[in-house]
Amino acid sequence: MERSAQTRGFSLVEVVLALGLATFALIAIIGLLPMAMKSNRDSFEETHAVTVLEALIADRRISAAASNSMTYGLPPLSATTVTDIYLKEDGSLTAAPANARYKVRVTPYHPSGYQQPTYLNFNASWPAAASVPSSFVEMTAAFPR
Repeated sequence: MERSAQTRGFSLVEVVLALGLATFALIAIIGLLPMAMKSNRDSFEETHAVTVLEALIADRRISAAASNSMTYGLPPLSATTVTDIYLKEDGSLTAAPANARYKVRVTPYHPSGYQQPTYLNFNASWPAAASVPSSFVEMTAAFPR
């Protein structure tokens, strides 16, 4: 069959190739969606955990150095033992790890020297009841003596 000079359009082969290429691209994009959703969820969880740690640090800062913190009961800055606290999703305290979302381990560091600050390392891991947490975030804050 001859084509005339006035006939315009795509041949069947060109249409099939274009549809095949478009299908391949769509399948690749759809394949990336679960990974993108997991990345988004992980980012949200880490951001929330950092917000919880910032609340703990703020609570320790507004409390007197020689006493427990007001809201979370963090030990005095002179303490030398590691403290574990358990927090629910909303950041409130709970005594039972089974009811908690976050396990926060507070580790004090007291460097020697004149007027050296006390450092508290905050490590939040979740889920709290798991023997091996799925993720964690860590922050260190300096407090004047």
